[in-house]
Amino acid sequence: MICSPQRVLYISQLAINLRACISRYPIVTSVKWAVKEGVDINARSGVYFLRTSLQAKSEENIWQFYNTIREVEATIRVLKTDLDLRPIYHQKDENTMAHLHLYCQMALTPKSSKIVFNKPTVLSLYSERSSLSNHFNQDTESLGHKIAEEKINYFLLCSDLPNPVLQKYINVNQNDIILVWENSRFELYKRNNEY
Repeated sequence: MICSPQRVLYISQLAINLRACISRYPIVTSVKWAVKEGVDINARSGVYFLRTSLQAKSEENIWQFYNTIREVEATIRVLKTDLDLRPIYHQKDENTMAHLHLYCQMALTPKSSKIVFNKPTVLSLYSERSSLSNHFNQDTESLGHKIAEEKINYFLLCSDLPNPVLQKYINVNQNDIILVWENSRFELYKRNNEY
């Protein structure tokens, strides 16, 4: 990697400043707290200020609103960290409910099941299910061979993402495939005779 003289000078100056800072300010490795005897704790306590645009009638109401916001933020933090979920942004409540119902339905499918869907990465990210995507120029017969080879029992169609090949496969095999669940945006199908 080739660096310009100005960049080398900047990096060396940064290193000098860092060494000076470390030597001037020691690094804290432990902290011990103790309450002094004979000191009134309430006399030395701090004050907690909340600034708001709410026209609440009492301080208790503002404090309750603030605590509600903290609970919501803590819940979102748990969803993102512990459950490893990410938000899905929608413009309409109908779309939000469609996705919510889909994920509830996915929870009822076996964890080992594979699902055919247009966007397999999205499906695996949010439902933790293996999935397979078919190409739009693929014929129905080759899709059927791939489904049999992979032993796939579930098929997901989305009205926003048309999949004519999968739709045709489902129509051709309508005696072996049943509609398990549907809402305004999704249709989940299942093979009658599982592999």
